Amino acid sequence: MKHILPVCVLALLAALILPAGAGTLTDALDGKLVRLEKGKVKNVPKGHLAEKKVIAFYYSAHWCPPCRAFTPGLAKEYAKLSAAHPEFELIFVSSDRSEADMEEYMAWGSMNYPALDFGAKERNKTVSGLAARGIPYLVVVDADGNELAGKGSEDWVHPSQVIPKLQKILADGVPASAGSDERSPSPKHKVY
Repeated sequence: MKHILPVCVLALLAALILPAGAGTLTDALDGKLVRLEKGKVKNVPKGHLAEKKVIAFYYSAHWCPPCRAFTPGLAKEYAKLSAAHPEFELIFVSSDRSEADMEEYMAWGSMNYPALDFGAKERNKTVSGLAARGIPYLVVVDADGNELAGKGSEDWVHPSQVIPKLQKILADGVPASAGSDERSPSPKHKVY
């Protein structure tokens, strides 16, 4: 009994001190995002994803011709969607060979959305757990990491097939617990 009381007190203190939502997808990515600003890569401030309910990950690389064909249109689509839906964010996950290649691609593609820091991508279980077998690839998740649209049971689907699903998700609104909603597929991926 003597040993149980201190453990219970510590657990109670941790519950009071730690922010609600610690361990969510957005927390796992906090501080690991960069953005191109005036030709230079800058860190995205911590807390940027705090109010985001729908997050799309775009897996792509400059060396990939289909990626280069799709990327400019995605930047335009992002501008429209993010202006109309502040609860949405798009994150670029580079498959480029180097950080310099990633930065060059971000500039070339006019990427007006954040990217996962090149150094963080290899150790981030979140993004590796959501990836498909090929690029370009786009997957849409809720703030807890539940897949809302992407490859489903396929190995890969082209991002152009995911964009209409993303538009519908944003138009319909995402419920507080998207993984339990009838409109959402059962969560295939939930990684932190």
